[in-house]
This record gives sequence, structure tokens and C-alpha cells, in this order.
Amino acid sequence: MRDSGKKPESSSLVPTSYQLIPLLKILENGSKCILICDGVGVGKTISAAYVLIYCTAKTNRPSLVVTPPILVDKWILELRNKFNVKSIPIRTREDLHTAVFETQEWATVDNLLTYVMADSLLTQKVTFDFFNLSAVVFDEIHNLRNWETLSHRSAIEIAGKGEYRIGLSATPINNRLEDLSSEFHVLLPSIDWNAIDSVVKDLWGLDRNSLSIPFITRYTKERLGIHFAKREVRDFAISYPPKYYDFVSGRIDGMKPSTSFFDKVTYYRMAASSPEAIFKALGNRFNHVEDQKIATLNEITKNKKGHILLFCEFENTAKYISREIADWETFLMTGETPLFERQSIIDAFRNSENAILIMTPVGSEGLDLQFSDTIINYDLHWNPMKIEQRIGRIDRIGQKKEKISILNLIVNGSIDQLVLSVLRRKLKLIDESVFVVGDVLEPKKEAPVMFDREVIEAELNEGDKLISIIDWNKKIPELDYYVLQCVNQEYCIPEKTLKAGKNGLRAKHFLYKDENAGRWMKQIHDSSEKIVDLLAYYS
Repeated sequence: MRDSGKKPESSSLVPTSYQLIPLLKILENGSKCILICDGVGVGKTISAAYVLIYCTAKTNRPSLVVTPPILVDKWILELRNKFNVKSIPIRTREDLHTAVFETQEWATVDNLLTYVMADSLLTQKVTFDFFNLSAVVFDEIHNLRNWETLSHRSAIEIAGKGEYRIGLSATPINNRLEDLSSEFHVLLPSIDWNAIDSVVKDLWGLDRNSLSIPFITRYTKERLGIHFAKREVRDFAISYPPKYYDFVSGRIDGMKPSTSFFDKVTYYRMAASSPEAIFKALGNRFNHVEDQKIATLNEITKNKKGHILLFCEFENTAKYISREIADWETFLMTGETPLFERQSIIDAFRNSENAILIMTPVGSEGLDLQFSDTIINYDLHWNPMKIEQRIGRIDRIGQKKEKISILNLIVNGSIDQLVLSVLRRKLKLIDESVFVVGDVLEPKKEAPVMFDREVIEAELNEGDKLISIIDWNKKIPELDYYVLQCVNQEYCIPEKTLKAGKNGLRAKHFLYKDENAGRWMKQIHDSSEKIVDLLAYYS
């Protein structure tokens, strides 16, 4: 058996009762699956690790974590340092073949073992012949929301090898309710997607608590009373010369009639991102444009120190910024950055005294960068959940600063500016949303529209869909909060959870006898039976 490295000297785990709730639900819901949707930075990895060590101890079989490549090392360190779990990375086909062979030849051993596999392997045409895994964790499970893709089919194959299945996502519904159906399809791999989709839609519209209570957890820092930094949001309005808008609009209006709305939106966003991005995309140069956006960025950063995260949407813009930013050490991470280099970039950024990490969307999930207290949204995204994912890199447990800065560069007349202004008004109408975002934008007057009205209307329609999705997620089951006072925190000690797994303890053994605990357990049982019956009906 390969060695995963030295064991930790001590655990830095802080016992918190809410992180045991996914384990208790998965033990009682009868379907042996759970979707952990706790807010950004609350500690979904830790919650999943409790489930892993319990299940591995109970079954005496190895477990598997499927995660974005950049998070493989994070998982290995978390499991080793906080739970004393032996963990082995799977990054290549060769690693996969070795791991599959080991599970097929598995014999009783004393040590826990978890494989941590890069989800990039899901897109390769390989077989995943793991044998008798105890539990399978799908980190950032929303990346598998398209059920017709190879990665989703591969995930289904792997999920079928595990006795228990866990999904992790702070934003399980990105654009449509079908996202949730696809995630449950991975967690319930033997059931047809259409049957799951029918049940999800039925329950979400009429009785979503019956779905949430047994199969979903959703804890947020605000409701838990955990310290979180105050967000100081500042917007910086950017205007390009009128001739630049005329040039961009003229070129895009003059495109072939077959050009899709999606393509037009992308070009408009490139133009708002940087002249560099749109000129390269259109394949020609324009007369020199005074770039107020990069000038504003240099002015913002002139008197700052420390570590800054900067997000933009396009690789050409990211490269342009890295060349043009003044007096800062810069690090660049885009889709072109090789997977094996990304962790070393993060480490170098962390070890620098004053540095800016420039990232395209590749960096908006999973990373723990709470040593930084400033985020610059060089390009905005009209989906507030996407912006929240970015902010979650620093606004998470472990952030020691009382205040974090969110600085937004907003191009007057851009599509994102208009859509965001509309969404901002509508979001205020939604109270206690499960997936409501924190303060992202400070109030601004609506800027004049300078781009294609028809394209903007299409984007606004997409925004309305998003509002409907957020509204669907409106009420968290209150019992999930009330039951926390009934949890025996002794089981937050990994050794205790491990022993509980070896002894096959049920959820009731983790709880003190209490009226709320009894009601909570009964709701789990009743709702689980209802869902099983519905799935059977639709199947």
C-alpha cells in the first residue's frame, strides 16, 4: 500500500455540532445519501469528513473523494491534519488503475483510507471499477449538473460503487431547478433522472421541507452566529470613449444573422472586460483607446498592501492586467494554467508580502484564501451566486479581519450593469432565502443602456429565471437549527466518531433525549418514506 505522508502532531479541529448533522441525516434517511449545501466558508469539507470516517470505520472499506484538481491537496491535508486519515491522491490514469486494483484486492487493515481523485478524470474515457467503496464524496457537485455529459455519466458509475454518497455545494442551484435534480441523480444513481426531476419539482413547489429535512443541510454563518467579517463594498464607475462603444456596437450589429444571443452577449462582455479582449476576439486592432478601467485599477491599488484577489472573465484580459498593473507582484491563474502548477501558484501568492492573484472563473470555488482581505471584481457577473463564490474565498471561517473589501469595477452601459441593477431591486423582495447572497453591490442609479436592447432583454429573462430559483429556496427547515442544541458534542471528536462507526451507532445515539430531537427524527423518517414512495411511483 502506498504511503500518503507523515501523520499530524495534533488536530486543529474545532468541535461544532452542526457539522455532525449530515452524518445523522445520512444514517436515518434510508437512502444513504446527503447533499451538504452549507454556506460558503462554513466548513462543508469537515462535515463530509465526519461522514467519511464513520462510514469507513463501519464498513472497513476505503472511501473516495471526487474533487476539482486544484482542491486535491486541500482535501488530503484536511483529512490528514484534522482527522488523522490516510489519504492518497488520484491525479492520472495510472493513479486510477492502481487505486482500482487496491480496492479490488482490499483486505482488512487497521488504518482508515480515503482516495482523493481529481474530477478532470471524469471527462476521460476510462472505467471506474472501484470495488465496494464505503462512501463517495462529490465536491462541488453542481459541476455535474448537466446530466447528459460524460462527466455526469462517469459520476453515476462511481456513485454506484459506494454504499454511501455525499454531495457538496454552496450553490446547488445555479440557473434552474433541474440542477438540483441532476445532483440528486448522482446521489441516487440507480434511479432514473426523469423520476428524480419529477419528485424534486413536485416537492419544491408544494412541500420542500419534506425534501430538505432528510436529504439537504443548509447552515449559514449568519444564522449560526459564527463570526464573519463585515463587507465594505465600493463600486467604481468606468466609462469608455463614445467612439469605442460605436465601434463595438457596429461590429456586433454587423455580424451574420445566424450569430446567437450567447455569442453576442460574450462579445459585449469582452468589450466591457477590456479593449484587449474584444480586439483579439474580433481579429483586428482599433485606434488607441484610453483604458480608464486599468487606470482605475492602478489608482485603487496604489496605496494598498497585502494580498489581493482579482477576478475577471476572460484570459486575454487577465494576461493584459498582469502586464499593466503597476508596482505589484502578480500571479496569474487561468484555464490555460496546467493543473499541476496551480497549487504552487497559490503557495507562492500566500508567501509573497504584497501580491495580486489574477484569476478567471477557474479560481472561484473551493480555495481557502482567508489570509487576504480584499477582492476586486474587475469583471462582474450578473449572477450574484457567482460573485458570492468569489467572495467566499476570503469570507470564510478563519478570516481574522473584522472587515473585508469588495471592490467592483462597473462599466457604464454594459449588459452586466443593467442586469445587476434590475436583480438588485428584485433580490430585496426576497426575505430569508436559502440561497440569498450577502452584500455584493452597493446601491447605484441605473446607467443608460448603450448596447443592443434585444440582447439585453434576453439576459434580463435569464435574470428573472435566477430570481425564481432563489425564491424557490426560500425557507430553511427551522428544526435543523433547533436540533443543534440536542447534539452530543463529544462525537465532534474524530476518535469518538470513528468508534461510533465501528460500533454501528444510529443517529439517536448522537442526540440527547429532547422534544425537538424526537420531532426532527420523526420528520426525517416520514419525509424519507414519502420520497421513496414518490420515486417508486414516477419510476
